[in-house]
Amino acid sequence: MIKKSSYLNIIILYNLFFSGYLFAYSEVLLEQVSVVAEPNLETTTLKSYQKTGSYNYLDSKEITKFRGSSVGDFLSGIPGVIIGNKRNSGGISVNIRGIQNENRVPVVVDNSIQSIPTWQGYAGSSTRTYLDPDFISNVEIEKGPALGVDGVGATGGVIRMNTIGYQDIIPNNSKKDWGLRVQIGTMSNTVKRPRLYTRGGVSKKMDK
Repeated sequence: MIKKSSYLNIIILYNLFFSGYLFAYSEVLLEQVSVVAEPNLETTTLKSYQKTGSYNYLDSKEITKFRGSSVGDFLSGIPGVIIGNKRNSGGISVNIRGIQNENRVPVVVDNSIQSIPTWQGYAGSSTRTYLDPDFISNVEIEKGPALGVDGVGATGGVIRMNTIGYQDIIPNNSKKDWGLRVQIGTMSNTVKRPRLYTRGGVSKKMDK
């Protein structure tokens, strides 16, 4: 039994030694592999990651996708950005990281500041920007103090918007010099009608 086991050990060591030796000194030549990457300048999905600092970019596709029902719904869901007064008026009051009003967060539309301080009586003042999201082509959101000309006095950040132009309607590779843009939307009540003689309900006489 001892001789058989010793012979078996010798055979195993022999195989391990020579197999490892051949494997260690064997070379495998692979063909040359070239990897080339080119930036796609036509896409705008990566613009939020191409600038330093905290920056967000929304193109027309994202604005249309998250249009919502109120004027400021297309800006909802952006980290650090809260839109106020969007349910009771046609304007928006932008809040970036807790900073708001008094043009601390100016809204620039087509290189023109459109944020207007509005006096609300006992409620103080609110800086509002009246706009129509259906006419917005793209949005740039720069969070924090900005070094641009339009960011003077802006401690919270700057929101830059551009309205739609011919490039949003006529494709670059189109041979036509005219275009047409049609948008259709529908809306319905989100809750059922309240019962009669309840808070929010009406009587039968008034209903008639």
